[in-house]
Amino acid sequence: MEWFKLNKLTLNISKTCFIIFRSNRYNSINIPDSITYDNITIFRESQAKYLGLILDEHLNWNAHITDLCNKLKRLFPTFYNIRSYLNEDHIKTLYYSMIHSRLNYSCIVYGLTSNENLNKLQILQNKLLKVILKKPYMYPTNALHNELSILQVKDIINQGILTFVHKYLHSELPDVFNDYFQHRHDINDILAGERNLRFLIPPHRTEIGANTMKVKGPKLYNNIINKIKINTSTK
Repeated sequence: MEWFKLNKLTLNISKTCFIIFRSNRYNSINIPDSITYDNITIFRESQAKYLGLILDEHLNWNAHITDLCNKLKRLFPTFYNIRSYLNEDHIKTLYYSMIHSRLNYSCIVYGLTSNENLNKLQILQNKLLKVILKKPYMYPTNALHNELSILQVKDIINQGILTFVHKYLHSELPDVFNDYFQHRHDINDILAGERNLRFLIPPHRTEIGANTMKVKGPKLYNNIINKIKINTSTK
């Protein structure tokens, strides 16, 4: 709090809360429900919205996924009303402005959630596309996305993660991410050259550990490098 005073800033107490991020395996017996600042009480919350993301104390992103699903559901009436007046170009513009923009925003953050949550988003994406394209309920998902060359939810997230890795490799991230990933240095990687060095995948034993950028990023990147090597060797 001293930082605010030194920089002549005022904290808006009415919009301020605090969250203690913790594992859901531990109870909250010893966690304070409030703290005091200049004789003003700031209360602990289980979740809060920050820069469009709903952060929850367990970082499982359940609350954010629910909020995102509700926003997508509100598009159905609009799509039903206007779909008869749209050509393919209109549909693509509408999709990227109203659906993709919501799914893509901070996807490398909320996208590290459970498969159950991601499936909820995928179902809604499929339903909205079927409505706007006037497709039957049982229309195949892959054909639905291929028709407009639209990525599915997990592919949007994977693209975001790989973009993050690409920026890391080209030193386009803030300094705080320096040495965020570690390269492998076994003989095969060294012989392949610097550009083909794969990343070390940190050990992990839980689903939470598997759904972290430090694990998913290297896995996706290594998979691409391996496919490039296979395609090159079979030419």
